[in-house]
Amino acid sequence: MEEVVVDSNKRSLVVTLVDENNVAVDLTSGSAKLQGKSDDIATTIDYPGTLTNPAQGIITFLEIGALVTAANLGALKKATYNLRVKFTDVSTKFDYTRKFQIDWVEKPV
Repeated sequence: MEEVVVDSNKRSLVVTLVDENNVAVDLTSGSAKLQGKSDDIATTIDYPGTLTNPAQGIITFLEIGALVTAANLGALKKATYNLRVKFTDVSTKFDYTRKFQIDWVEKPV
């Protein structure tokens, strides 16, 4: 499981989309969003990605630490998010990746 410190703004999440044959999903003129929620806190994530190499299905979600803030976390030490990438192609057909998890954790000091 990946771990990200709340409010941090350096780390990006890079996702490469492939189909069932391990062939890159062409997202040229498409879009992608990181979407998910946590059972720990009410803040949801619905964050657009940047198509950094759309023909090869590569998406970058910039500054992911900032998606959950220390204020969102409150007194908790971490919040685990169940996430998927929703991707839409040029013909507006869409699908989702498999679920994955990221823990947003409190600042160390």
